[in-house]
Amino acid sequence: MPVARLLATIGLVVLAGGASAPQAATWYVSASAPDDSGDGTILHPRRTIRAGAALMSSNGGDTVVVGPGTYAGADNTIDGLVAGRAGAWNRVVAQADGSVTITAPLAIPLGDHYLQFEGLAWTGPNEKFVNGRYVKLLRCAFANGPATDNTVTLGIGTNDATPGAQYVLVEDSFAYGHGGRYNVLVYNADRIVLRRIVARHEDGWSDSEGNPQAIVSVYNSTNVLTQNLLLLDSHPPGYFEAALYHPSNGPASAHLHDTGAIILNVGGSGAGWDDGDASSDNVLSDSVIWNVDAAVSINGAAHSGVMQRLTIGGTSSGVNDWSGNGGFTLANSILWHVAGTNLSAIGHAGNVCFEPACSGETTLDPLQSGLLWLPRIEPGSALSHAGPGGTRVGADVTRRLGVSGTLHGEAGYDQPTADALWPWPHEERIKAAMCAGVSTGFCASASLTRYVWEQLGNALPPDIGGEVIFVDGFDT
Repeated sequence: MPVARLLATIGLVVLAGGASAPQAATWYVSASAPDDSGDGTILHPRRTIRAGAALMSSNGGDTVVVGPGTYAGADNTIDGLVAGRAGAWNRVVAQADGSVTITAPLAIPLGDHYLQFEGLAWTGPNEKFVNGRYVKLLRCAFANGPATDNTVTLGIGTNDATPGAQYVLVEDSFAYGHGGRYNVLVYNADRIVLRRIVARHEDGWSDSEGNPQAIVSVYNSTNVLTQNLLLLDSHPPGYFEAALYHPSNGPASAHLHDTGAIILNVGGSGAGWDDGDASSDNVLSDSVIWNVDAAVSINGAAHSGVMQRLTIGGTSSGVNDWSGNGGFTLANSILWHVAGTNLSAIGHAGNVCFEPACSGETTLDPLQSGLLWLPRIEPGSALSHAGPGGTRVGADVTRRLGVSGTLHGEAGYDQPTADALWPWPHEERIKAAMCAGVSTGFCASASLTRYVWEQLGNALPPDIGGEVIFVDGFDT
């Protein structure tokens, strides 16, 4: 056998000049293995995740495939795993998405990791934390949290370093269950991307200090991008502040951009900015806030930013800066059936208001002007050119935002793509997990997609997966 071929069979590649470099390897873990004495091959897997992950090389590029089952106890805690390197990340993946349940903690420490996790579900009543740099969580689930104290279900960042986390991506994932003050918390972190996350805040958490609760909280952080968040069906007891909450109390937050969110059927505010250090360069765009207590509430310091192309309706109060600082502007948006105070200390122009009207703004009935489904404005409709210079008013949440898998700053990370967002990715798995024992909200609908699209009473359109109806030989 030629020397180069022999070396390749034992995991080495011959480079120019006779040097060699290690090949990436695949290792296996199985809940049915008797113990961790196996060599990690597919025929002799290891039993616990930590034992399997210990086989990964610091040269990077290795993959640990975790077989179906439930993984409990300290030996399945995901913490100080062998780091990969730039361009050669180490991966821990479920053999089939959703088939691996981990009740042990997720506790990634400070440091450079170059670790990617795929298709796993953490469900224990404990906090799941990601600190350090270069971590991707793709198609993962995060369920349940501690019942008391200042706790979260999934936390990204820590006070132990500044930033406490950096270059972390959570994508095509979901968070739900009992316990935890926040479902997802980004804290003292920088350059974080939350992309296509479904989350619902439930009960099961209490404290004695009146701390606010939220679904997603971006707290004392910089350069955080959220894309296509779906935050829904949340009316927990106690002080529920907002679905998408931005507190800033040292250091001040900056460059928090939320794009393509749908906030639907929740208590408290849809979006909120709060606390005593003024955050800056906030952006909320192309988003839906529907059937919430208050659309947008700004409190505390002189937070500033831009809100644009929003579809807001069915709220008990509107878009308000309760501190009177006037640092936010609202443009190209729809405000429909907004009760109570609206546009207090908010600069605004180029919007459509209906029932009630707003001073200085256009009055159009959205249902008669192009709003048939919450995620989009119909092309060619009055709303599609009702803004300044014939621009669209209202949200368009129909395309996936950000190139899949990209970290903050990488090519295409903040750009819209040509890929359709609907039907919602992996919605069958999401519904099966989030609707176990739940029959209200989207769980009472045929699918997550139908629940969102049929809120206004119109059937799911054919281009999104609805049925085509034939009338006298014509399809509609």
